Amino acid sequence: MSLCAVLAAVALLPEGGQKLVFGPWEDPQPFVETIVRPQVHDFTAYDRCVLDYVYLGESGESFHMYFAGDKEVFGKDDVLASRKTVWEDRGQWVFGLSGWPKCTDPTNVTRIRIRTDMSRGGELWLRRLTLLKPGEALEPLPPLTADEQAAYDRFVKFRAERREREFREPRAAFVRTCAAAGLETTVCALGLADSMSRVRPRTGFDASAVRPALSASLDLARGEHEALQVVVLPTGRALTRFGVRCEGAPKGVDVTCSPVGYVKTVAQPIYGLGSTRDGHRHVGPTGTGWWPEPILSYTNACDVAVDDVQSFWIDVRAARTAAAGKYDLTLVATDANGVLRRIPFAVTVRDFEIPATSSLPVLVTFNPRPHDRTVGKDAMKAIMDDPASPVNLWKRHRDEWADFLADRFIMIDDLYGHDAKYADQLKRMKAQGRLGDFTIGYWNPARGDCGHWKAHDLVQLKAACETFREAGVLDHGWLYGADEVPIRGIAGVDKAAELLHEAFPGLRVMTTARDYSFGEAAPHVDAFCPPTEFYVKHAAAIPAARAKGREVWWYICESPRAPWANIYMECQPIEPRLLMGAM
Repeated sequence: MSLCAVLAAVALLPEGGQKLVFGPWEDPQPFVETIVRPQVHDFTAYDRCVLDYVYLGESGESFHMYFAGDKEVFGKDDVLASRKTVWEDRGQWVFGLSGWPKCTDPTNVTRIRIRTDMSRGGELWLRRLTLLKPGEALEPLPPLTADEQAAYDRFVKFRAERREREFREPRAAFVRTCAAAGLETTVCALGLADSMSRVRPRTGFDASAVRPALSASLDLARGEHEALQVVVLPTGRALTRFGVRCEGAPKGVDVTCSPVGYVKTVAQPIYGLGSTRDGHRHVGPTGTGWWPEPILSYTNACDVAVDDVQSFWIDVRAARTAAAGKYDLTLVATDANGVLRRIPFAVTVRDFEIPATSSLPVLVTFNPRPHDRTVGKDAMKAIMDDPASPVNLWKRHRDEWADFLADRFIMIDDLYGHDAKYADQLKRMKAQGRLGDFTIGYWNPARGDCGHWKAHDLVQLKAACETFREAGVLDHGWLYGADEVPIRGIAGVDKAAELLHEAFPGLRVMTTARDYSFGEAAPHVDAFCPPTEFYVKHAAAIPAARAKGREVWWYICESPRAPWANIYMECQPIEPRLLMGAM
Protein backbone atom coordinates (compact mmCIF):
# COMPACT_ATOMS: atom_id res chain seq x y z
CA MET A 1 0.00 0.00 0.00
CA SER A 2 1.45 3.34 -0.97
CA LEU A 3 1.34 5.98 1.74
CA CYS A 4 1.31 8.61 -0.98
CA ALA A 5 -2.25 7.62 -1.76
CA VAL A 6 -3.48 7.85 1.82
CA LEU A 7 -1.77 10.86 3.35
CA ALA A 8 -3.86 13.12 5.55
CA ALA A 9 -1.97 16.11 4.15
CA VAL A 10 -1.48 15.28 0.48
CA ALA A 11 0.78 18.32 0.05
CA LEU A 12 3.52 16.57 1.99
CA LEU A 13 4.04 14.02 -0.77
CA PRO A 14 2.21 15.15 -3.87
CA GLU A 15 2.36 13.35 -7.18
CA GLY A 16 6.04 13.17 -8.04
CA GLY A 17 7.11 13.47 -4.42
CA GLN A 18 8.53 16.18 -2.20
CA LYS A 19 11.91 17.90 -2.00
CA LEU A 20 13.88 18.23 1.21
CA VAL A 21 16.35 21.07 0.56
CA PHE A 22 19.15 21.79 3.03
CA GLY A 23 22.34 23.81 3.19
CA PRO A 24 25.63 22.83 4.84
CA TRP A 25 24.99 22.06 8.50
CA GLU A 26 26.72 24.19 11.13
CA ASP A 27 26.02 24.31 14.84
CA PRO A 28 23.63 25.63 16.11
CA GLN A 29 21.72 25.33 12.84
CA PRO A 30 18.83 22.89 13.30
CA PHE A 31 18.52 19.76 11.23
CA VAL A 32 16.16 20.01 8.27
CA GLU A 33 13.19 17.66 8.52
CA THR A 34 9.71 16.85 7.30
CA ILE A 35 6.84 15.08 9.05
CA VAL A 36 4.67 12.66 7.07
CA ARG A 37 1.21 11.95 8.59
CA PRO A 38 -0.20 8.70 7.18
CA GLN A 39 -3.92 7.92 7.28
CA VAL A 40 -2.99 4.26 7.83
CA HIS A 41 -2.00 4.04 11.49
CA ASP A 42 -1.92 0.30 12.14
CA PHE A 43 1.45 -0.98 10.89
CA THR A 44 1.24 -4.47 12.38
CA ALA A 45 0.36 -6.14 9.06
CA TYR A 46 3.48 -4.73 7.37
CA ASP A 47 7.12 -5.78 7.74
CA ARG A 48 8.84 -3.06 5.68
CA CYS A 49 8.64 0.64 4.91
CA VAL A 50 10.24 1.75 1.63
CA LEU A 51 11.26 5.28 0.64
CA ASP A 52 12.13 5.82 -3.04
CA TYR A 53 14.48 8.78 -3.25
CA VAL A 54 16.67 10.88 -5.51
CA TYR A 55 19.64 12.46 -3.77
CA LEU A 56 21.50 15.48 -5.10
CA GLY A 57 24.51 15.83 -2.85
CA GLU A 58 27.77 14.20 -1.78
CA SER A 59 28.02 10.43 -1.43
CA GLY A 60 28.14 9.16 2.13
CA GLU A 61 25.56 11.52 3.65
CA SER A 62 23.17 10.13 6.25
CA PHE A 63 19.48 10.63 6.95
CA HIS A 64 17.15 9.47 9.71
CA MET A 65 13.58 8.13 9.72
CA TYR A 66 11.48 7.86 12.90
CA PHE A 67 8.04 6.31 13.51
CA ALA A 68 5.87 7.55 16.38
CA GLY A 69 2.39 8.26 17.63
CA ASP A 70 1.08 11.62 18.86
CA LYS A 71 2.62 11.64 22.34
CA GLU A 72 6.25 10.62 21.81
CA VAL A 73 8.87 13.37 21.73
CA PHE A 74 11.41 12.97 18.92
CA GLY A 75 14.94 13.05 20.24
CA LYS A 76 13.85 12.14 23.78
CA ASP A 77 11.55 9.13 23.78
CA ASP A 78 12.59 5.73 22.44
CA VAL A 79 10.87 5.47 19.05
CA LEU A 80 11.43 3.11 16.13
CA ALA A 81 14.24 4.63 14.10
CA SER A 82 16.48 3.97 11.12
CA ARG A 83 19.63 5.67 9.80
CA LYS A 84 20.43 5.52 6.10
CA THR A 85 23.79 6.33 4.51
CA VAL A 86 23.25 7.31 0.90
CA TRP A 87 25.82 6.08 -1.60
CA GLU A 88 23.98 6.58 -4.87
CA ASP A 89 22.00 9.39 -6.49
CA ARG A 90 18.88 7.23 -6.80
CA GLY A 91 17.80 4.38 -4.61
CA GLN A 92 15.42 2.81 -2.12
CA TRP A 93 15.58 3.03 1.65
CA VAL A 94 14.12 -0.22 2.97
CA PHE A 95 13.42 -0.22 6.69
CA GLY A 96 12.27 -3.29 8.61
CA LEU A 97 9.26 -2.69 10.85
CA SER A 98 10.24 -4.87 13.81
CA GLY A 99 11.59 -4.37 17.30
CA TRP A 100 9.09 -1.67 18.20
CA PRO A 101 10.09 0.02 21.49
CA LYS A 102 7.64 -0.08 24.38
CA CYS A 103 6.73 3.58 24.18
CA THR A 104 5.62 3.37 20.53
CA ASP A 105 2.39 1.58 19.61
CA PRO A 106 2.62 -0.01 16.12
CA THR A 107 -1.19 0.08 15.89
CA ASN A 108 -1.21 3.88 16.16
CA VAL A 109 1.59 5.36 14.03
CA THR A 110 0.58 8.95 13.27
CA ARG A 111 3.91 10.56 12.36
CA ILE A 112 6.89 9.60 10.24
CA ARG A 113 9.80 12.00 10.66
CA ILE A 114 12.53 12.22 8.02
CA ARG A 115 15.49 14.49 8.79
CA THR A 116 19.02 15.30 7.70
CA ASP A 117 22.17 14.51 9.64
CA MET A 118 25.28 16.73 9.65
CA SER A 119 25.05 17.21 5.91
CA ARG A 120 27.20 19.11 3.46
CA GLY A 121 24.16 20.48 1.68
CA GLY A 122 21.94 19.19 -1.10
CA GLU A 123 18.45 17.97 -1.91
CA LEU A 124 16.64 14.75 -1.04
CA TRP A 125 13.66 14.10 -3.30
CA LEU A 126 11.12 11.93 -1.49
CA ARG A 127 9.51 10.23 -4.48
CA ARG A 128 7.34 7.57 -2.85
CA LEU A 129 6.76 6.11 0.62
CA THR A 130 5.41 2.56 0.69
CA LEU A 131 4.35 -0.09 3.21
CA LEU A 132 4.91 -3.73 2.24
CA LYS A 133 3.46 -6.90 3.73
CA PRO A 134 5.59 -10.03 4.16
CA GLY A 135 6.36 -11.54 0.77
CA GLU A 136 5.45 -8.44 -1.25
CA ALA A 137 8.14 -7.41 -3.73
CA LEU A 138 9.67 -3.96 -3.99
CA GLU A 139 8.21 -1.81 -6.72
CA PRO A 140 10.62 -0.44 -9.38
CA LEU A 141 11.84 3.10 -8.92
CA PRO A 142 9.44 5.56 -10.55
CA PRO A 143 10.90 7.30 -13.63
CA LEU A 144 11.88 10.96 -13.47
CA THR A 145 9.80 13.52 -15.30
CA ALA A 146 11.47 15.53 -18.06
CA ASP A 147 11.87 18.53 -15.72
CA GLU A 148 13.28 16.34 -12.95
CA GLN A 149 15.72 14.69 -15.34
CA ALA A 150 16.92 18.08 -16.54
CA ALA A 151 17.40 19.28 -12.94
CA TYR A 152 19.21 16.08 -12.08
CA ASP A 153 21.55 16.38 -15.09
CA ARG A 154 22.33 20.02 -14.21
CA PHE A 155 23.25 19.03 -10.66
CA VAL A 156 25.51 16.14 -11.73
CA LYS A 157 27.37 18.50 -14.08
CA PHE A 158 27.65 21.18 -11.39
CA ARG A 159 28.92 18.67 -8.81
CA ALA A 160 31.60 17.35 -11.16
CA GLU A 161 32.78 20.90 -11.95
CA ARG A 162 32.83 21.85 -8.26
CA ARG A 163 34.81 18.75 -7.29
CA GLU A 164 37.33 19.44 -10.03
CA ARG A 165 37.65 23.08 -8.95
CA GLU A 166 38.09 22.17 -5.28
CA PHE A 167 40.73 19.63 -6.29
CA ARG A 168 42.69 21.86 -8.70
CA GLU A 169 42.68 25.29 -7.08
CA PRO A 170 44.66 24.50 -3.89
CA ARG A 171 47.24 22.54 -5.91
CA ALA A 172 47.71 25.43 -8.31
CA ALA A 173 48.08 27.82 -5.37
CA PHE A 174 50.74 25.60 -3.77
CA VAL A 175 52.72 25.38 -7.01
CA ARG A 176 52.51 29.16 -7.53
CA THR A 177 53.74 29.80 -3.98
CA CYS A 178 56.72 27.47 -4.45
CA ALA A 179 57.59 29.02 -7.82
CA ALA A 180 57.37 32.53 -6.40
CA ALA A 181 59.84 31.48 -3.68
CA GLY A 182 62.33 30.44 -6.37
CA LEU A 183 61.83 26.67 -6.16
CA GLU A 184 61.85 24.47 -9.25
CA THR A 185 58.34 23.11 -9.89
CA THR A 186 58.55 21.38 -13.29
CA VAL A 187 58.88 17.95 -11.66
CA CYS A 188 57.29 18.57 -8.27
CA ALA A 189 56.46 21.19 -5.68
CA LEU A 190 58.13 20.67 -2.29
CA GLY A 191 56.81 22.20 0.90
CA LEU A 192 56.99 22.05 4.69
CA ALA A 193 54.21 21.76 7.25
CA ASP A 194 54.34 21.65 11.03
CA SER A 195 53.26 18.65 13.08
CA MET A 196 49.92 20.30 13.93
CA SER A 197 48.84 20.52 10.27
CA ARG A 198 46.61 17.89 8.72
CA VAL A 199 47.82 17.47 5.13
CA ARG A 200 45.22 15.59 3.11
CA PRO A 201 46.35 13.85 -0.10
CA ARG A 202 43.41 14.46 -2.42
CA THR A 203 40.10 16.16 -1.63
CA GLY A 204 40.50 18.67 1.18
CA PHE A 205 44.15 19.58 0.60
CA ASP A 206 44.77 22.95 2.29
CA ALA A 207 47.59 24.81 0.54
CA SER A 208 47.69 27.48 3.24
CA ALA A 209 49.06 24.92 5.73
CA VAL A 210 52.15 24.25 3.59
CA ARG A 211 55.02 26.68 2.91
CA PRO A 212 57.81 26.38 0.33
CA ALA A 213 60.65 24.06 1.37
CA LEU A 214 63.36 26.69 1.64
CA SER A 215 64.62 25.80 5.13
CA ALA A 216 63.34 24.02 8.22
CA SER A 217 63.97 24.21 11.95
CA LEU A 218 62.95 22.50 15.20
CA ASP A 219 63.61 23.12 18.90
CA LEU A 220 63.38 20.34 21.47
CA ALA A 221 64.57 19.37 24.93
CA ARG A 222 66.67 16.35 25.80
CA GLY A 223 64.42 13.28 25.94
CA GLU A 224 61.81 14.89 23.69
CA HIS A 225 60.32 14.04 20.30
CA GLU A 226 59.37 16.81 17.87
CA ALA A 227 58.30 16.60 14.25
CA LEU A 228 57.60 18.45 11.02
CA GLN A 229 56.40 17.34 7.60
CA VAL A 230 57.96 17.44 4.15
CA VAL A 231 55.18 17.65 1.56
CA VAL A 232 55.54 16.77 -2.12
CA LEU A 233 53.15 17.34 -5.03
CA PRO A 234 54.30 15.75 -8.34
CA THR A 235 53.60 18.07 -11.28
CA GLY A 236 55.49 16.89 -14.34
CA ARG A 237 55.63 13.15 -13.74
CA ALA A 238 54.91 10.51 -11.15
CA LEU A 239 57.67 10.05 -8.58
CA THR A 240 59.05 6.54 -8.10
CA ARG A 241 60.61 5.64 -4.76
CA PHE A 242 60.25 9.18 -3.44
CA GLY A 243 61.85 9.53 -0.03
CA VAL A 244 63.42 11.92 2.43
CA ARG A 245 66.61 11.28 4.38
CA CYS A 246 68.52 13.34 6.91
CA GLU A 247 72.24 14.09 6.76
CA GLY A 248 74.51 15.55 9.41
CA ALA A 249 72.67 14.48 12.59
CA PRO A 250 75.06 14.62 15.58
CA LYS A 251 75.45 11.96 18.25
CA GLY A 252 72.36 11.86 20.47
CA VAL A 253 70.00 13.32 17.83
CA ASP A 254 68.02 10.69 15.91
CA VAL A 255 66.00 11.67 12.83
CA THR A 256 63.51 9.28 11.24
CA CYS A 257 61.82 10.11 7.92
CA SER A 258 58.68 8.08 7.22
CA PRO A 259 55.86 8.40 4.70
CA VAL A 260 52.44 9.22 6.12
CA GLY A 261 49.71 6.72 5.37
CA TYR A 262 46.10 7.60 4.64
CA VAL A 263 42.73 6.15 5.57
CA LYS A 264 39.66 6.57 3.37
CA THR A 265 36.28 7.29 4.95
CA VAL A 266 33.19 6.81 2.83
CA ALA A 267 30.32 7.68 5.19
CA GLN A 268 29.68 11.08 6.74
CA PRO A 269 30.33 10.55 10.50
CA ILE A 270 27.64 11.18 13.09
CA TYR A 271 29.96 13.70 14.74
CA GLY A 272 30.83 17.13 13.42
CA LEU A 273 34.23 18.71 12.96
CA GLY A 274 35.31 21.61 15.16
CA SER A 275 37.07 24.68 13.81
CA THR A 276 37.94 28.10 15.17
CA ARG A 277 37.03 31.27 13.28
CA ASP A 278 36.78 34.84 14.52
CA GLY A 279 37.73 33.72 18.01
CA HIS A 280 34.76 31.34 18.25
CA ARG A 281 34.46 27.57 18.09
CA HIS A 282 32.30 26.33 15.20
CA VAL A 283 31.00 22.88 14.32
CA GLY A 284 30.33 21.72 10.79
CA PRO A 285 30.06 18.48 8.81
CA THR A 286 33.22 16.36 8.91
CA GLY A 287 33.25 15.25 5.28
CA THR A 288 34.67 12.09 3.75
CA GLY A 289 37.68 11.04 1.71
CA TRP A 290 41.34 10.35 2.48
CA TRP A 291 42.76 11.43 5.85
CA PRO A 292 46.33 11.24 7.20
CA GLU A 293 46.53 8.73 10.04
CA PRO A 294 49.27 6.05 10.30
CA ILE A 295 52.97 6.88 10.13
CA LEU A 296 54.56 4.13 8.03
CA SER A 297 57.81 3.79 9.96
CA TYR A 298 58.59 0.41 8.38
CA THR A 299 59.60 2.08 5.09
CA ASN A 300 61.42 5.22 3.96
CA ALA A 301 60.10 5.63 0.41
CA CYS A 302 56.91 5.40 -1.65
CA ASP A 303 55.60 6.05 -5.14
CA VAL A 304 53.58 9.25 -5.61
CA ALA A 305 51.18 9.80 -8.52
CA VAL A 306 50.82 13.11 -10.32
CA ASP A 307 48.42 15.41 -8.41
CA ASP A 308 48.58 13.32 -5.22
CA VAL A 309 49.91 15.16 -2.18
CA GLN A 310 52.24 13.01 -0.06
CA SER A 311 53.57 13.96 3.34
CA PHE A 312 56.69 12.60 5.05
CA TRP A 313 56.84 12.68 8.84
CA ILE A 314 60.23 13.90 10.05
CA ASP A 315 60.57 12.74 13.66
CA VAL A 316 63.45 14.16 15.68
CA ARG A 317 64.38 12.69 19.05
CA ALA A 318 67.05 14.13 21.32
CA ALA A 319 68.57 11.54 23.64
CA ARG A 320 68.94 12.36 27.33
CA THR A 321 72.68 12.35 26.75
CA ALA A 322 72.54 14.79 23.79
CA ALA A 323 74.65 17.91 24.11
CA ALA A 324 72.76 21.19 24.08
CA GLY A 325 73.35 23.42 21.08
CA LYS A 326 72.27 24.32 17.56
CA TYR A 327 73.05 21.84 14.80
CA ASP A 328 72.95 22.29 11.04
CA LEU A 329 71.45 19.24 9.33
CA THR A 330 70.11 18.67 5.81
CA LEU A 331 66.91 17.02 4.64
CA VAL A 332 67.42 15.43 1.23
CA ALA A 333 64.38 14.73 -0.97
CA THR A 334 65.05 12.07 -3.63
CA ASP A 335 63.35 9.78 -6.07
CA ALA A 336 64.56 7.00 -8.37
CA ASN A 337 66.18 9.59 -10.67
CA GLY A 338 68.29 11.22 -7.96
CA VAL A 339 68.21 14.23 -5.63
CA LEU A 340 65.28 16.60 -6.04
CA ARG A 341 66.20 19.14 -3.35
CA ARG A 342 68.44 19.62 -0.32
CA ILE A 343 66.69 21.50 2.50
CA PRO A 344 68.76 23.15 5.28
CA PHE A 345 67.48 21.87 8.62
CA ALA A 346 68.45 23.59 11.91
CA VAL A 347 67.88 21.56 15.07
CA THR A 348 68.30 23.19 18.48
CA VAL A 349 68.64 20.98 21.56
CA ARG A 350 67.75 22.94 24.67
CA ASP A 351 69.75 22.63 27.85
CA PHE A 352 67.11 20.89 29.95
CA GLU A 353 65.52 17.45 30.09
CA ILE A 354 61.86 16.42 30.13
CA PRO A 355 60.69 13.73 32.59
CA ALA A 356 60.76 10.07 31.58
CA THR A 357 57.08 9.63 32.43
CA SER A 358 53.98 11.77 32.15
CA SER A 359 53.61 14.45 34.83
CA LEU A 360 49.85 14.09 34.29
CA PRO A 361 48.51 10.65 35.33
CA VAL A 362 46.82 9.04 32.35
CA LEU A 363 45.15 5.75 31.46
CA VAL A 364 44.61 4.88 27.79
CA THR A 365 43.15 1.63 26.53
CA PHE A 366 45.10 -0.21 23.82
CA ASN A 367 43.30 -3.25 22.49
CA PRO A 368 43.11 -3.20 18.68
CA ARG A 369 39.98 -4.97 17.45
CA PRO A 370 36.97 -4.36 15.19
CA HIS A 371 33.59 -3.53 16.64
CA ASP A 372 30.50 -5.59 15.87
CA ARG A 373 28.51 -2.39 15.27
CA THR A 374 30.89 -1.58 12.43
CA VAL A 375 31.48 -4.90 10.68
CA GLY A 376 28.75 -7.11 12.15
CA LYS A 377 29.08 -9.91 14.70
CA ASP A 378 29.84 -12.71 12.23
CA ALA A 379 32.52 -10.69 10.42
CA MET A 380 34.05 -9.61 13.73
CA LYS A 381 34.33 -13.22 14.90
CA ALA A 382 35.97 -14.23 11.63
CA ILE A 383 38.50 -11.41 11.97
CA MET A 384 39.26 -12.25 15.60
CA ASP A 385 39.69 -15.96 14.79
CA ASP A 386 42.08 -15.36 11.87
CA PRO A 387 45.73 -15.55 13.07
CA ALA A 388 46.81 -13.53 10.02
CA SER A 389 44.44 -10.62 10.63
CA PRO A 390 46.01 -7.32 11.76
CA VAL A 391 44.19 -7.50 15.10
CA ASN A 392 46.25 -10.62 15.87
CA LEU A 393 49.48 -9.94 13.97
CA TRP A 394 50.34 -6.92 16.12
CA LYS A 395 50.57 -9.16 19.20
CA ARG A 396 53.88 -10.52 17.91
CA HIS A 397 55.26 -7.02 18.40
CA ARG A 398 53.97 -6.17 21.86
CA ASP A 399 57.36 -4.96 23.04
CA GLU A 400 57.70 -2.59 20.08
CA TRP A 401 54.19 -1.25 20.68
CA ALA A 402 54.93 -0.79 24.37
CA ASP A 403 58.05 1.23 23.51
CA PHE A 404 56.18 3.29 20.92
CA LEU A 405 53.47 4.17 23.43
CA ALA A 406 55.90 4.82 26.29
CA ASP A 407 57.83 7.23 24.07
CA ARG A 408 54.59 9.21 24.08
CA PHE A 409 54.02 8.82 27.84
CA ILE A 410 51.29 6.17 27.42
CA MET A 411 51.41 2.78 29.09
CA ILE A 412 50.32 -0.23 27.05
CA ASP A 413 47.03 -1.05 28.77
CA ASP A 414 43.54 -2.50 28.38
CA LEU A 415 40.99 -0.74 30.57
CA TYR A 416 38.40 -3.46 30.12
CA GLY A 417 40.57 -6.57 30.39
CA HIS A 418 41.16 -8.99 33.26
CA ASP A 419 44.06 -11.15 32.10
CA ALA A 420 47.14 -9.00 32.88
CA LYS A 421 48.30 -9.63 29.30
CA TYR A 422 50.71 -6.68 29.33
CA ALA A 423 52.51 -7.57 32.58
CA ASP A 424 55.79 -8.40 30.82
CA GLN A 425 55.79 -5.12 28.91
CA LEU A 426 55.04 -3.11 32.07
CA LYS A 427 57.87 -4.91 33.85
CA ARG A 428 60.19 -3.73 31.04
CA MET A 429 58.92 -0.19 31.45
CA LYS A 430 59.79 -0.27 35.15
CA ALA A 431 63.30 -1.52 34.38
CA GLN A 432 63.69 1.39 31.95
CA GLY A 433 62.44 3.92 34.50
CA ARG A 434 59.39 4.70 32.36
CA LEU A 435 56.55 2.97 34.21
CA GLY A 436 53.34 4.98 34.52
CA ASP A 437 49.83 4.20 35.72
CA PHE A 438 47.85 1.27 34.29
CA THR A 439 44.66 -0.67 35.00
CA ILE A 440 44.82 -3.98 36.87
CA GLY A 441 41.41 -5.16 35.73
CA TYR A 442 37.82 -4.11 35.19
CA TRP A 443 35.04 -4.58 37.78
CA ASN A 444 31.25 -4.31 37.66
CA PRO A 445 28.84 -2.93 40.27
CA ALA A 446 28.03 -5.37 43.07
CA ARG A 447 24.35 -6.23 43.34
CA GLY A 448 22.17 -8.23 45.72
CA ASP A 449 24.15 -10.46 48.06
CA CYS A 450 27.26 -9.91 45.89
CA GLY A 451 27.67 -13.68 45.45
CA HIS A 452 28.06 -13.55 41.66
CA TRP A 453 30.34 -10.53 41.92
CA LYS A 454 32.64 -12.28 44.39
CA ALA A 455 32.73 -15.46 42.30
CA HIS A 456 33.40 -13.60 39.04
CA ASP A 457 34.86 -10.10 39.35
CA LEU A 458 36.79 -10.69 42.55
CA VAL A 459 38.34 -13.97 41.39
CA GLN A 460 39.54 -12.43 38.11
CA LEU A 461 40.97 -9.38 39.85
CA LYS A 462 42.84 -11.51 42.41
CA ALA A 463 44.51 -13.45 39.59
CA ALA A 464 45.47 -10.23 37.78
CA CYS A 465 46.82 -8.66 40.99
CA GLU A 466 49.01 -11.67 41.64
CA THR A 467 50.48 -11.48 38.11
CA PHE A 468 51.24 -7.78 38.43
CA ARG A 469 52.66 -8.29 41.95
CA GLU A 470 55.06 -10.91 40.61
CA ALA A 471 56.08 -8.45 37.87
CA GLY A 472 56.82 -5.85 40.53
CA VAL A 473 54.48 -3.20 39.12
CA LEU A 474 51.31 -3.52 41.21
CA ASP A 475 51.87 -0.22 43.03
CA HIS A 476 51.21 1.66 39.75
CA GLY A 477 47.90 -0.13 39.11
CA TRP A 478 44.32 1.07 39.31
CA LEU A 479 41.15 -0.96 39.84
CA TYR A 480 38.85 0.63 37.26
CA GLY A 481 35.22 -0.27 36.63
CA ALA A 482 31.48 0.53 36.63
CA ASP A 483 31.83 2.33 33.32
CA GLU A 484 29.27 5.14 32.96
CA VAL A 485 26.83 3.58 35.43
CA PRO A 486 23.96 6.08 35.96
CA ILE A 487 23.33 7.63 39.36
CA ARG A 488 20.43 5.25 40.02
CA GLY A 489 22.96 2.40 40.15
CA ILE A 490 25.53 4.18 42.29
CA ALA A 491 24.83 2.08 45.40
CA GLY A 492 26.14 -1.01 43.62
CA VAL A 493 29.22 0.94 42.53
CA ASP A 494 29.98 2.01 46.11
CA LYS A 495 29.41 -1.52 47.43
CA ALA A 496 31.86 -2.91 44.87
CA ALA A 497 34.43 -0.27 45.83
CA GLU A 498 34.04 -1.19 49.50
CA LEU A 499 34.61 -4.89 48.73
CA LEU A 500 37.63 -4.02 46.57
CA HIS A 501 39.27 -2.11 49.42
CA GLU A 502 38.66 -5.05 51.75
CA ALA A 503 40.22 -7.50 49.27
CA PHE A 504 43.05 -5.25 48.03
CA PRO A 505 44.07 -2.79 50.77
CA GLY A 506 46.22 0.02 49.43
CA LEU A 507 45.07 -0.24 45.79
CA ARG A 508 43.21 2.65 44.23
CA VAL A 509 39.67 2.38 42.89
CA MET A 510 38.41 4.50 39.98
CA THR A 511 35.09 4.75 38.14
CA THR A 512 33.41 6.68 35.35
CA ALA A 513 30.02 6.18 37.05
CA ARG A 514 27.81 9.27 36.98
CA ASP A 515 28.29 10.50 40.56
CA TYR A 516 28.86 14.17 39.84
CA SER A 517 29.12 14.96 43.54
CA PHE A 518 32.40 13.04 43.17
CA GLY A 519 32.05 10.92 46.27
CA GLU A 520 29.02 12.02 48.25
CA ALA A 521 27.01 9.13 46.77
CA ALA A 522 29.94 6.68 46.54
CA PRO A 523 32.39 7.46 49.36
CA HIS A 524 34.41 4.25 48.95
CA VAL A 525 35.60 5.29 45.46
CA ASP A 526 39.04 6.94 45.36
CA ALA A 527 38.83 8.61 41.95
CA PHE A 528 36.02 9.77 39.69
CA CYS A 529 36.43 10.36 35.99
CA PRO A 530 33.67 12.30 34.16
CA PRO A 531 33.68 13.18 30.44
CA THR A 532 35.34 16.53 29.73
CA GLU A 533 32.03 18.32 29.17
CA PHE A 534 30.68 17.15 32.55
CA TYR A 535 34.00 17.87 34.24
CA VAL A 536 33.46 21.48 33.21
CA LYS A 537 29.74 21.47 33.97
CA HIS A 538 30.28 20.17 37.53
CA ALA A 539 33.58 21.93 38.20
CA ALA A 540 32.20 23.60 41.34
CA ALA A 541 32.03 20.23 43.11
CA ILE A 542 35.63 19.25 42.34
CA PRO A 543 37.57 21.30 44.96
CA ALA A 544 35.54 19.86 47.84
CA ALA A 545 36.06 16.30 46.57
CA ARG A 546 39.80 16.83 46.23
CA ALA A 547 39.96 18.40 49.69
CA LYS A 548 38.63 15.09 51.04
CA GLY A 549 41.43 13.18 49.32
CA ARG A 550 39.54 12.02 46.24
CA GLU A 551 40.92 12.41 42.75
CA VAL A 552 38.85 13.81 39.87
CA TRP A 553 40.07 13.06 36.37
CA TRP A 554 38.38 13.53 33.00
CA TYR A 555 38.04 11.34 29.92
CA ILE A 556 37.06 11.20 26.27
CA CYS A 557 35.73 8.29 24.22
CA GLU A 558 33.34 8.40 21.25
CA SER A 559 32.11 11.52 22.99
CA PRO A 560 32.06 14.37 23.69
CA ARG A 561 31.75 15.63 20.17
CA ALA A 562 32.65 18.98 18.69
CA PRO A 563 32.98 21.72 19.75
CA TRP A 564 34.68 19.71 22.52
CA ALA A 565 38.19 18.45 21.78
CA ASN A 566 38.57 14.77 20.91
CA ILE A 567 40.89 12.44 19.01
CA TYR A 568 38.74 11.37 16.07
CA MET A 569 40.87 10.83 13.00
CA GLU A 570 39.40 13.96 11.40
CA CYS A 571 39.97 16.21 14.45
CA GLN A 572 42.49 19.01 14.29
CA PRO A 573 45.88 17.61 15.46
CA ILE A 574 46.13 20.30 18.15
CA GLU A 575 43.19 18.74 20.01
CA PRO A 576 45.06 15.73 21.47
CA ARG A 577 47.81 18.06 22.67
CA LEU A 578 45.25 20.26 24.38
CA LEU A 579 43.67 17.22 26.00
CA MET A 580 47.00 16.09 27.46
CA GLY A 581 47.13 18.88 30.00
CA ALA A 582 47.14 22.25 28.28
CA MET A 583 43.39 22.61 28.82
